[in-house]
Amino acid sequence: MSTPINAETMDQLITQLASLSHQQILVSFAALTLTAILLRVIQVSLMQRKVTTEKEKAERQNLIATQTMQGMYIEQLQSRLQTLEAYLDRLSAKQEQLQTNAVARKHRLQDAIECAEQGLDRHTLVKRAGVSGSEARLIGELYGIKVA
Repeated sequence: MSTPINAETMDQLITQLASLSHQQILVSFAALTLTAILLRVIQVSLMQRKVTTEKEKAERQNLIATQTMQGMYIEQLQSRLQTLEAYLDRLSAKQEQLQTNAVARKHRLQDAIECAEQGLDRHTLVKRAGVSGSEARLIGELYGIKVA
């Protein structure tokens, strides 16, 4: 906190300055100038440090935000991968089921053909081989077997 300068204090300051030699005034002026320059350098340095700190803080925040986004993206990819794996498992199960059904169907048709060759009627053929009535009739027509 500075004290106000009154007229008497100003007169004393002017008297002291007037009593100084040119060389002493020049040295005092140089000292004041160097002090002002030094204060300005310190001020600029502190401002640069503040700007650098703010930049580093912003960069850290950007890095954290980027890492968070990457983490979320990785989680989404993992979720999608799990969904695709589950879908692939269902497709594999369905494919196995279709293959099993195809093999079973092939065996039913072979059984129906054998039954038809034995001369069984259509109703018996349907019951034993597990084929429909129209399939039994078709088997008879394709293989030239009379299905009663």
